[in-house]
Amino acid sequence: MKRKTKAILFLALSMAILIAGCTIVVTPKTSEEWDLYYRWDNEQYYSHAVWALYSNGTFEDNYGYSGYWNISGTLFQLNYDNSAIIIYDDDIYAYRGTVYTSTFDYYHMQGTMSGLDKNATMHRGTWHAFPLTSKGTSSKSALGKIESMPHRTPSGEPIENQENEETNL
Repeated sequence: MKRKTKAILFLALSMAILIAGCTIVVTPKTSEEWDLYYRWDNEQYYSHAVWALYSNGTFEDNYGYSGYWNISGTLFQLNYDNSAIIIYDDDIYAYRGTVYTSTFDYYHMQGTMSGLDKNATMHRGTWHAFPLTSKGTSSKSALGKIESMPHRTPSGEPIENQENEETNL
């Protein structure tokens, strides 16, 4: 009888370990924040933003724009979800959104970006990103001078408040 009890306890313990090892734990999406320095259309100064890259392949920036990102080997690609459909001379053109591409390592990314703004104007630029530390500061210093009032968001959209201020002068 003792031997049968031990066998049953052993099987129960083995099942508990197996079940515990297969349990899926659902957690809220976690993010890694990156300090972004970007320059559209050969602007003189870099603008600054912060990307929150989530483990589910989505991201958002501090301007409220979002999209999807992916890493394949050392290639990093980030796609803003600011798509547009343009109708010109009875032709329909679909545009998927602003795209950032780069080589990736855990300490620095740099690359190019291109995209249409809401007025269907194409913009191109360059960018650098560094991971933020737990203190909320970049692990690297900014490249060049930072513009105090950027003209465009990282997605390429004009910053509305600044446009309104400039037209009211």
